[in-house]
Amino acid sequence: MREHIGDYPAAADALARALGIFRRSGQRLGEANALADLGRARYSAGDYPAAVDVLAQALEIFRRIGSRDNEAWALNYYAAAIAALGERPRALALYQQALAMNRELRKPDDEALSVEGIAEHHLTAGDSAQGVAYLRQALEIYKRLGMHANIERVQAQLAEHEAQ
Repeated sequence: MREHIGDYPAAADALARALGIFRRSGQRLGEANALADLGRARYSAGDYPAAVDVLAQALEIFRRIGSRDNEAWALNYYAAAIAALGERPRALALYQQALAMNRELRKPDDEALSVEGIAEHHLTAGDSAQGVAYLRQALEIYKRLGMHANIERVQAQLAEHEAQ
């Protein structure tokens, strides 16, 4: 909750405490989820190296315990952190991997996040046509799911890039 109101230090502190509890109790899924959420908080706070580190740990645990749903979800955030570090080709490959997994697992909300990440790659690379095409795909998914905040965000991005 603290992350949603922009209090990233408090969110990171709470998640670090939760992580310790999960580790002490041997709850691997809880540990991986706490790591993934901590990675998202670190990303939101702009600490991309720390985000990459804890998200990589989360992904490793998700893979070990066979939690493909959570792996596919966390892969989007890992890709975003990798992109923020400037490793765009690697981030694109990760987003494409996440997209394939999310489609296979029938997770349209996470599929749309993957598509948005691919759009961001193309827009940053200067390929507006490809970027806009991917944003439109994401928008259609969000509309189908009724995800209003996501719809508004993508519509704003489309308006910005289509006006160029």
